[in-house]
Amino acid sequence: KTPQIIEKVRVEPKTKLVRSGTGESVESTTTVFWDVVFSTPATFVKGSKLTFNGNEMELRKVDEFYDGEKLHHLELRLI
Repeated sequence: KTPQIIEKVRVEPKTKLVRSGTGESVESTTTVFWDVVFSTPATFVKGSKLTFNGNEMELRKVDEFYDGEKLHHLELRLI
């Protein structure tokens, strides 16, 4: 499938250090904020691959946020 470029989104990458009995690891997650009005029209499917700054990530969850009864924005959870 041909990649689609999605513009006018906000991207928040996050990393955290996780310590356990077996050592330390770094967990990385990214949230993409897609706006109904301003972002490039797109459909998002769980399990899809998204690339940002050369890093390919998998879409794990799509959260919908409404302004009254109208969809306002989506928050895409990537790992």
